[in-house]
Amino acid sequence: MLKSLFPNIDWNSIRVVGFDLDGTLYDELDFITQVYKPISEYLAKVCSCNPSGIYNWMVRRWLEKGSSYNRIFCEVLINRGVEQNAREVIISKCVEIYRSFKPNLTLPKRSCWLLDLFAEEFHDLFLVTDGSVSLQLAKIETLGLLRWFKTENIVITGAYG
Repeated sequence: MLKSLFPNIDWNSIRVVGFDLDGTLYDELDFITQVYKPISEYLAKVCSCNPSGIYNWMVRRWLEKGSSYNRIFCEVLINRGVEQNAREVIISKCVEIYRSFKPNLTLPKRSCWLLDLFAEEFHDLFLVTDGSVSLQLAKIETLGLLRWFKTENIVITGAYG
């Protein structure tokens, strides 16, 4: 089947197939829209403002800048006039909420189908994902990825600093 889908690839020479998690196996926006809710509620209390305004701004900013942009929480505080000396503690709490969040995610049917196909063709698939270990493990669990990936074939870069 893979040979007909991707005829230009020499499938006989491939021994290992790996995947990324966020934004590859599932749409990362699904996670962001969940995790930004409790963060916006916390920020709304700190800033004495409406959580939906903060939430909508953060999601739009994430769509604009992407996951590697690490200044969204700081920008919210700057935009709300929070003093610089108070920002670090507030941002740390936002990061704590983010990293300890337990998402409710599902794999798209396309991802399940492709993983089934690759698992049939290759005995060992591997997964590489960026982020904190606890958060990425929560995503792996809720997505049911241990169906296709052995624990020893999963690399979470946050475990390495």
